[in-house]
Amino acid sequence: MLGRRDRVVPSPRGDGVVRHDDQLQPAPTSSASNCLKVVVALVAWTTWQHLLQVYQGVVLLRKRFPHQSWIKAIRSSWVYATIVFMGDAGNLVFGLASPTLALRTLACTLRLSTKDFSYGPHERNVLDLYGTSSKDEDDLKPVVIFIHGGAWALSSKFHYGAVGETLERHGVVTVVPSYRTFPHGDVEEMLDDLEAIVKWTVANIAKHGGDPTRITLSGHSSGAQLCALMLVQAAIRCSADSTQVGTNDRSVGLHVQAFIGLCGPYDITDHYEFERHRAIIPYVRAHAISPLHPSFHGPRHFHTFSPPALVLDSPLLQASFLPPMYLFHGEDDFVVPFSASEKFATHLNQIGATAVVTPFPRGHVEILLALMDGYPELNAMMLQSFLAVVTAPRSSKKRPNLRQGVDHSIPKSHL
Repeated sequence: MLGRRDRVVPSPRGDGVVRHDDQLQPAPTSSASNCLKVVVALVAWTTWQHLLQVYQGVVLLRKRFPHQSWIKAIRSSWVYATIVFMGDAGNLVFGLASPTLALRTLACTLRLSTKDFSYGPHERNVLDLYGTSSKDEDDLKPVVIFIHGGAWALSSKFHYGAVGETLERHGVVTVVPSYRTFPHGDVEEMLDDLEAIVKWTVANIAKHGGDPTRITLSGHSSGAQLCALMLVQAAIRCSADSTQVGTNDRSVGLHVQAFIGLCGPYDITDHYEFERHRAIIPYVRAHAISPLHPSFHGPRHFHTFSPPALVLDSPLLQASFLPPMYLFHGEDDFVVPFSASEKFATHLNQIGATAVVTPFPRGHVEILLALMDGYPELNAMMLQSFLAVVTAPRSSKKRPNLRQGVDHSIPKSHL
């Protein structure tokens, strides 16, 4: 502000600088205008992404539910896309609440040499590797394939880099993939991607220091359900035609030496009913906004995609085609009830398969944070239990041998 005795001297260069007798003062900048442009650009990009999600959802809904009207498809897709958007926003809020874990996650994006390996044609068919090395075959490390959760619609490999970074410190090569989630695909496309991930790992992981004969498959929440479904479906197919084991995509499950499921909603029918009684906000039940319904083709098909039901209703299923299954679950889980793991384990044990339920304190999210070394109360318990499975010697339980010449093409059909 000019004082009464200040004398204004215009700049001879016309450079926008106001000169006083005793000082130079820069003219106001346009920083506010630049900030506004950034905000507008972010809003425009977010709106475009939201509309793109709506469009993809409408296409998928019309494909799976052709009897529904366009209006209902658009309305439903708008709801699902909004939930996905809110989930992504929730991840941002969580990052602000846990800055250390957020910084570790961001640091994982700088691993340019072990990022974005392609395992299929879709833009989400990419995976990251952690704990890699170029050691001799005798020094190959155990391998974990970690399938993220997110209600069959949320998240990507980006959010789970801390899982790989934690296991890397314990001598494990970890595969952290993205895969098609709703609205990019339904359960059948998700299963296609999971099988392709396992096949890519078997074919390529030795070049990165991992042992393709010591692969543990793990997943959290919906990721655990998809892993279990893939393994059970593969075992049923192998049991129905054991003469073809090892000659095509039917035997993909035999490459998995163990499965660790974290808080999985294994029975879709049960979980849908559970969500009917779980309020997200007043007057809004979880089932009304969950992508579970469209992802699994509606309630008439839930039974087909529920691993416990398949185990119970498949008389030809041979337990030898299933890997040992270790089901970790939080005792205070209000998102997926503890009984989900108990029921699945009971059905598996009835046919002679190995299934063990391990209860953990706390709930749905804490068990995942502990695997990321981000929940001190559970870190030691989780890592000890998890690594005991991953680093165990190769199973002495007799399983069918794989033949040479396994087809590594991407599968196109399921049960």
